[in-house]
Amino acid sequence: MNERRLKQALEGLPVTEMVYFPRTGSTNDEAAILLAAGAPDFTLVVADEQTAGRGRMGRRWITAPGAALAFTLVLRPWGHSAATNYAGLGALAVCSTLQKDYGLKAQIKWPNDVLLAGRKVAGVLVETQWTGDNLQAVLVGIGLNVGLQSVPDPADLAYPAACMEAFMPQPPEPEIILRQILNHLIDWRARLGSPEFLAAWQEYLAWKGQWVSVLGENGSEIHKGVIQGLDADGALLLQDAAGETITVRTGDISLRLETPAGL
Repeated sequence: MNERRLKQALEGLPVTEMVYFPRTGSTNDEAAILLAAGAPDFTLVVADEQTAGRGRMGRRWITAPGAALAFTLVLRPWGHSAATNYAGLGALAVCSTLQKDYGLKAQIKWPNDVLLAGRKVAGVLVETQWTGDNLQAVLVGIGLNVGLQSVPDPADLAYPAACMEAFMPQPPEPEIILRQILNHLIDWRARLGSPEFLAAWQEYLAWKGQWVSVLGENGSEIHKGVIQGLDADGALLLQDAAGETITVRTGDISLRLETPAGL
């Protein structure tokens, strides 16, 4: 990826400001600096190589040069929408690109990972800025594995990973994929929190009807149950062994091998 091709690919999109880094630690950190300086809505930070990227639960996300997408979008919220919906917004934009533009069957591992054939191909990290109870700004960071070189050694992974190139003969240039993701994000943003938005998020939801564990930040199990779907704010709904509904707002999910009798 280079800055000239990137600017050409983004022509016509409502990007108010674009900052490109050949190499940086974290696009979310760079976007936070711009936000503190008053960055307007739809400011975009892109890096060809990211050395200290991060995901949820303190995980690392490294972006190899020329092999992947790493970018963060500064959004100034319109009206009222739960902050949790922004993780769904990023994941929906990626899933829509993979499925509608490339015919790849994508799923969302709640709340923010995108899977191809059960392996993680993209992650979304959402960070928010508040004034009291008012959501002032959202940073939507997205990392997408494009080429084979973007997939780390399996020994370094907490969850199996994949890339687009493993599922198609020749993936397009990352700049083209970025434009497509932003187009879908713009489309879904106009419907953020709507019944249509929620229905699409649920349609892509991985492991619906399956028994899962929800892990806390220290890796211990805090909930377990069968995935039923999402509530209006994007929280995960589980049915436990007693038939009760559990609403999960934070945590990391994993499939369980055993299923209690009656579920």
